[in-house]
Amino acid sequence: MRPVWLIVVVLGWGCGGDDPAPKGDPSSPTSETPILPTQVTTTDGTTTDSVDTGTEPPDPAIATAEALFQPDHVVMVDIDMDPADAERLGSETNRIFDLLDGADCLDEPWSGPFNWYEADVTVDGQLMPRSGIRKKGLIGSLSSDKPSLKLDFDTFVADQELGGLERMTLNNSVSDGTLVKQCLGYQLFRDAGLPSPRCNFASVTALDEPLGVYVHVEPLKKDFLRWAFDGDDDGDLYEGTLSDFRAGWTNTFEPDTNDTDPSGAPILAVTSALELDDDDAMLEALGQVLDLDHFYRFWAMEVLIGHVDGFSGNTNNYYVYRPESSGKLVFLPWGIDSIFWQVEAFGADTTAVTLNNSALTRRLWEVPSERQRYLDTLQELLDTVWDEDHLLAEVARMEALTEPHVLPDDGWREAELANLRAFIEGRRAAIEQAMAEPLPSFDAPLREGICLVENGELRVDFDTPWGTLDSVDPLGTGTSTLSGELDGGSYEVDGGAIAGVEGDYVTIAGLALTSPTELRYAVVQFPARNMAPGARIELNGLETVALLADIDFAVSEEAVVVGSIWDGELVIDTYTGIAGEPVTGHFEGVTYGGGFY
Repeated sequence: MRPVWLIVVVLGWGCGGDDPAPKGDPSSPTSETPILPTQVTTTDGTTTDSVDTGTEPPDPAIATAEALFQPDHVVMVDIDMDPADAERLGSETNRIFDLLDGADCLDEPWSGPFNWYEADVTVDGQLMPRSGIRKKGLIGSLSSDKPSLKLDFDTFVADQELGGLERMTLNNSVSDGTLVKQCLGYQLFRDAGLPSPRCNFASVTALDEPLGVYVHVEPLKKDFLRWAFDGDDDGDLYEGTLSDFRAGWTNTFEPDTNDTDPSGAPILAVTSALELDDDDAMLEALGQVLDLDHFYRFWAMEVLIGHVDGFSGNTNNYYVYRPESSGKLVFLPWGIDSIFWQVEAFGADTTAVTLNNSALTRRLWEVPSERQRYLDTLQELLDTVWDEDHLLAEVARMEALTEPHVLPDDGWREAELANLRAFIEGRRAAIEQAMAEPLPSFDAPLREGICLVENGELRVDFDTPWGTLDSVDPLGTGTSTLSGELDGGSYEVDGGAIAGVEGDYVTIAGLALTSPTELRYAVVQFPARNMAPGARIELNGLETVALLADIDFAVSEEAVVVGSIWDGELVIDTYTGIAGEPVTGHFEGVTYGGGFY
């Protein structure tokens, strides 16, 4: 078994940071409004009710959404645009280093370098000329071959709508090989009585090339608010992307409608309530600004579906909305492609009875009555919402529905679907076992800022036999030299090294004692497909990770990451892939404190 302190989990970052679309020139010609079932088009191009019923006509956006989001419907989307624009759109990307670089990275909402382009978009046979199209996502869902997309029909043609709808969201689902997790998860939130976007699938073609199945998710905009909150759409809506209700983490909340308070007053009210030391006073103040009944259901549902990259697990991928009718914030799920995971990621262990990496969940967990309230809610959802037979039937239905549109994937989807079914079948037992065990305590403080601040340099030279990750004496295996600077001091230590492959990733580590009880080690992990003699591999903090960590065994066996490389290089000098034969080389780069590790 590999030593626990050498395990490195490579993680993506969920969607977020979407910018509003620019609006078209009012003088631009508009396309004919798509004909709804209850409407006809008049000679002047306007629409009217086909039958005068004497009642107010239904909201056309709601009627169109109901048709587009039918569970058994695959929306057919065809995109025709300038090939040069399509290439530019695909190549636009975020670099996590650029987003996190600098101590001020949490001072404002996240943004991306994505531009709007013109495209003729056909949706279920309805042509929407000169629509706006752009890439979406922050880090984890970005792809140049199959980009997630935002469509905005009136970006370049003022007031152009698809039966009352202004926009569509198409997620590429590159983080979910099953393609079905998002729709299954959003439905579970709705089954729990929580507002949640509707979801089905789209088969997308661009420039006559099939892109395969996309997940068609309802945008959390005004149309959704009118539907989900009985017409109450003038409240305050904020998107949370690595955003929390505590000092230093509130500036990344993004106001998402023109009616939203730009000062973030609803966010700051929750933050202030959580800062109260007296439990009763805290709960009284919190209950005035947050719908607590709703939140406990939201928290428990995130735990039930293993949403490690959500609010309670990573303060990420969610919205909060304050309806005018209640004046209390409610949570809305978003970006749930990384669910049904039975792993530990972002410091969130989905095998435990709770996810507790936010200031709100941590503070409530500290109060015995509120901890029990959460546990009771979790048990209720397990008893009333988590229906294994129904969930497995839904997986089978969605698999069959999308299979004709899926591109070849070398069996990846089949394997991922098997993992999903295993999660569904085993989740009840896992939760009940976790609830029967002693409840966890959370003594360690919440994570500090994730902004990257340069703190040194690192170079590791290694020479070790291949296939030694399970060595019982890693200090006595191979050789390594760790050298560089850290927080103003220089170091150079000699020690051992191990190297090998596990699954799809290669791990190489150099480690040395800096005192009789203190160990320093540097580890690099990267995709096995890149391993070759003479290879030069970029270290970018995402697919290729390099960390520097210390362990003081006199205090704890837990490693403390003291630096990470986000812009460096790994060089493989010799390598055969044969167990016992040497692998040699080095990796180096500037190290940064902060980040996710």
